[in-house]
Amino acid sequence: MFADLAVARTAGGLPWSDTFEARVVGRYDDIVAALHDPETFSSAPTVPEFPSP
Repeated sequence: MFADLAVARTAGGLPWSDTFEARVVGRYDDIVAALHDPETFSSAPTVPEFPSP
């Protein structure tokens, strides 16, 4: 995991992680961009929807 994160911090773009089976957002600027773009960076496809109370 730490090796994947080290690569993510030095690599440009969003590198693929075999450990997480997903792209890794590890650099500060990429994290800020992801937080401001919920349409692209969302866990909705992997998190089931809960029924309303």
